[in-house]
Amino acid sequence: MTSIRAFIAIELPLEIHSQLENVVKRLKAARAVSVRWVASGNIHLTLKFLGDTEPANLNPLSVLLSEVASRYNPMTLVINGLGAFPNNKRPRVIWIGVEIPTQMKDLHWDIEGAAERIGCPPEGRDFSPHLTLGRVQKNATRENTENISAALAAITVGELGRFQSTGFTLFRSDLRPSGSIYTPLEYFQFTQ
Repeated sequence: MTSIRAFIAIELPLEIHSQLENVVKRLKAARAVSVRWVASGNIHLTLKFLGDTEPANLNPLSVLLSEVASRYNPMTLVINGLGAFPNNKRPRVIWIGVEIPTQMKDLHWDIEGAAERIGCPPEGRDFSPHLTLGRVQKNATRENTENISAALAAITVGELGRFQSTGFTLFRSDLRPSGSIYTPLEYFQFTQ
């Protein structure tokens, strides 16, 4: 059986998706072109990208993730700020920031540990909570990049909302020419 491309993420409420759509509209109006925008319904807070995963590993992972979720309470996340990786002058990924409680960092490391137990390599870098709005295309001209930088500098994004996360989801990701399709495989509720 072929492997499944998978990731673990926190889903966002519809109100937040609507706010993110408005930010993308503002960026487009400010001439942020040569960007592959993420469909607003696909935007989520990634906790762990698993990559290609053997289907036989999904059940053991599910057991481990259930144990992880049982150790946490619901937590409040604040959606706030606009930026780019590696930075606003050389944007490759355009993002909206997420303010998280300390326990979210612990959750991230617990999920990393569970994934490592089924053979997924650890991320190797600190958790940087963000929502990816778009990726600058590799063939973007210097002028395109300068326009994106100018748009990022011109647009201020304050708090877009806050919500209480009650758990996280294991997703399957299928790459299509029209964009990725994400299918929820299992939801893990915080139960402490």
